[in-house]
Amino acid sequence: MSDLNALARAIISPDRLYVFAVNMLHPGFKSEIVTTYLKDARTVSEWAYYIPGVYLIRSNADALFLGESLRQVVGGAYCLLLEADANNSNGWLPRDAWEWINRSRRPASGLVPSGFGPLLRQDSED
Repeated sequence: MSDLNALARAIISPDRLYVFAVNMLHPGFKSEIVTTYLKDARTVSEWAYYIPGVYLIRSNADALFLGESLRQVVGGAYCLLLEADANNSNGWLPRDAWEWINRSRRPASGLVPSGFGPLLRQDSED
């Protein structure tokens, strides 16, 4: 019954942003198995892949449920799932990655967030 309760909590939760990192060098890891899972999982609404071995996942599941599900498809490779706070993020990624991430931002004081990640490079002409 506790498995059903966990599934029910996962299904009714609002989407969360996760960073999932996996050791791609492990001999049992097959990226196509992970991507098939992400495409088919009912608790995954969207996912993106910009850095080898690192997936950005939008899911209504909690970290325990999603992490256990992902652990089943990584072929024994070490992996890590962290819930990410898009309002407190930084990095060097393409513009479309920041657009994807920023859709997870929570408005502060009722304001709608805009812009891109804090480190989106703007080459100067100095």
